[in-house]
Amino acid sequence: MAEIKEKRNFSTYNEIKTSKQDYSPEYLEYRRKWNENPENCIVGSFPIHLDIEANSSCNLKCKMCFQSFKPPKPGYMDWDLYTKLIDEGAENGLCSIKLMYRGEPLLHPRIADMVKYAKVKGILEVMFNTNVNLLNEKMARALIDAGMDKIICSIDGYTKDFYESIRIGGNFNTVLKNIVRLNKLKKELNINKPIIRIQMVLLKSIKNIEEHVKKYVEFWGPYTDDIALEEENERDDTKFTDIVIAKDFKCNQPWRRLFIMWDGEYRLCCGDTYGKFKLGNAKETSIKDIWLGPILERVRKLHINGDSHKMRICNECGGRLSIIKNSNIAHKNIKNGLLKQFKENS
Repeated sequence: MAEIKEKRNFSTYNEIKTSKQDYSPEYLEYRRKWNENPENCIVGSFPIHLDIEANSSCNLKCKMCFQSFKPPKPGYMDWDLYTKLIDEGAENGLCSIKLMYRGEPLLHPRIADMVKYAKVKGILEVMFNTNVNLLNEKMARALIDAGMDKIICSIDGYTKDFYESIRIGGNFNTVLKNIVRLNKLKKELNINKPIIRIQMVLLKSIKNIEEHVKKYVEFWGPYTDDIALEEENERDDTKFTDIVIAKDFKCNQPWRRLFIMWDGEYRLCCGDTYGKFKLGNAKETSIKDIWLGPILERVRKLHINGDSHKMRICNECGGRLSIIKNSNIAHKNIKNGLLKQFKENS
């Protein structure tokens, strides 16, 4: 039976073509900790997951993305820093990594090598988001050979005109061709991985969004293992001077993951695009020392006590504002409609 999984302002239509029997006990334990550690405020001895930014640049200028109006300083993570991070992670039970944050990972010349190194070192799940435009056959085969676990494909719309009006610089026909080819390669090789997730942003500007999402799922469904819907975060700079108190809000990220930029800078969460909240640099301080250090300890205490608004980075968080204002009501309606649709088609 199809299942919709909601993750605050993010939902997936989960019909992954691998079952729990395909997963090792280690993988299932990793997912248990991912779900239960934040809920129970358990701080492991090391992050469960690292977001390692392979590079900060992008080949597209999508309308809803900061790359279109305030791109970060461009750069690529060097190999020595990357292997240093993975080596420390492997020694401390790191479960998963995502090889991107602000940029398009397929621009990194050694992205397949990065995947392979992590898998050889025993990282259970290696993934990244991509806009798919650069996922040609050579790259697809290299990633498969490297042991890639999941590819998250960011694609808005199901027509050429709509897609190219949002994903500026992208080519819809190229994206479709690359997705079809990746599925064909998996079938030819008789493999389940990389798991393919296709996802879209629920842009507030989309008219008749329920019908749009229905057609989106119908179009992309045959080419993917999983479809996801991501709500467009509220990001109104004029409101960021206000204090927004939410005593019942507690972010999951300080108990799950840590972000490391291409130049080694640590970041608290996915919302710190420009490094407002200083944690240190991986070239000088170990991941473990940051994770168990006094700064993150204070962050967690503030969230536990319902005082996340006392940190500017959290008070200004678009995701937090969306949750507090319950602006995902439309999102929930779409989710419920999709569930009904897929129950009828199951």
